[in-house]
Amino acid sequence: MKFILDENHPPVLARVVEPLAAMDGHEAVSVRHLGLAGTKDVDLLHTLANPISKVVLITADKAMSRRRHEVAAIRDTGAVVVIGMKAWNQQPDILERARMLVWWWRA
Repeated sequence: MKFILDENHPPVLARVVEPLAAMDGHEAVSVRHLGLAGTKDVDLLHTLANPISKVVLITADKAMSRRRHEVAAIRDTGAVVVIGMKAWNQQPDILERARMLVWWWRA
């Protein structure tokens, strides 16, 4: 699987999670590291779509679940979208946010 952190998360979060992902044979990267910052969500989902490896987009964009064209792109690409809870998205301490993500990862 490829875990993509949307641009509403700091890129350092992807760097913290990458070693953990690699241990399980996965990949974690930031949209910004891919040079895709500013890409519309629908275009992003289609660009990242991979028939061999599942894409998991981790975002703070709660409205994605309500926008019909984005829901259709999620369905069409087979992507999984994880929408972070408000408390996690607004956590100012990046290390604490990373700890929460790592805790979720192993759950």
